[in-house]
Amino acid sequence: MSLDLWTTCEVFLPCALFTNKTLVKLTLGSHIDLGNIPPGVSLPALKSLLINTIFFTYGDLCNVLLPGCPILEELSVRHVNCEGIPFCISSRSIKKLTVYYNFETVITDMPGMSFDAPNLVSLDYSDYALEEYPQVDLESLVQARLDIKYSKLIKRPDMSGLINGISNVHTLILTPASADVISRCVKHGLSLPVFKNLVGLSFWGDNKRCWKLLPYLIKQSPKLYTLIIHGLDDYTCDGTMHLVKVNVLHVLGCGGTARELEHLMSILGGVMVDD
Repeated sequence: MSLDLWTTCEVFLPCALFTNKTLVKLTLGSHIDLGNIPPGVSLPALKSLLINTIFFTYGDLCNVLLPGCPILEELSVRHVNCEGIPFCISSRSIKKLTVYYNFETVITDMPGMSFDAPNLVSLDYSDYALEEYPQVDLESLVQARLDIKYSKLIKRPDMSGLINGISNVHTLILTPASADVISRCVKHGLSLPVFKNLVGLSFWGDNKRCWKLLPYLIKQSPKLYTLIIHGLDDYTCDGTMHLVKVNVLHVLGCGGTARELEHLMSILGGVMVDD
């Protein structure tokens, strides 16, 4: 079932929607206010839930709706140009989670973001860096994509909870925004954990802060096998990356200019490779 409504009024959906025994996929959107989700939610067959800019009482997603979805595998929560709720996503069954929040002006009012999903395999998280990430339990995580943007509203975000919480990941994708904000946190005292399972890293740099982070990430990733580098034309860091542990290096978006080749030689310590 897919409901896509646009209204400024509060919408009361029929209680039968939340007690359906056969519903497998539910999409709710967008810009509608559900108020209180009715108690007694029972969606025993629901495997996929997509929430797009839906307003509901604080805590209802994790405390009322998700507990009524015992076999939910895929959850997507999007909030565009509005306050993102919830601030905590808790489920023992979900395996794939997408969170996209894009509303900078209220992040100072947010109590932080928590992820309690011990069986989660895939995470795609886009947001502004928050004050803290108090609880992050993602012990089964295999792949993560982070697109975390820096905001002057929170000049010193505490990313330690999130970074430590994803340290079991096997494949990590960092956008330029994420590389920048993590580097800012490192500058202010964040110690990166050892990424003991990380074998694949996709890294995009577009300023000097980003490129200073990359050698630190490599050092903390003893099993790193494949490194994908984007944005080499913006490379602005002196020194060699010491990629002795990396077996496969991909440089994407490289046009073969003299500047890019110079940067590549710098990364490799002056040793050029075929291909």
